[in-house]
Amino acid sequence: MKNDEVIVHLESKKAGWRQSFYKDAGGWHEISSRGNVFSCTAEQVLNHLLPALSIKSEQLKVIVEKKDE
Repeated sequence: MKNDEVIVHLESKKAGWRQSFYKDAGGWHEISSRGNVFSCTAEQVLNHLLPALSIKSEQLKVIVEKKDE
């Protein structure tokens, strides 16, 4: 799979929020838990995801799903 074929969701059940990241022709984008869309760099995506991946918690999830196109 390529970066522009997936959506990455970062979810916290305890805090009740979900952030999503996806890539398209315009670059990387973040969708906040309120539905706002922001442009971001690949480095910013990693800065959100890597700490979440390093924490072993049932409250925090990283979900990768294939985009519908």
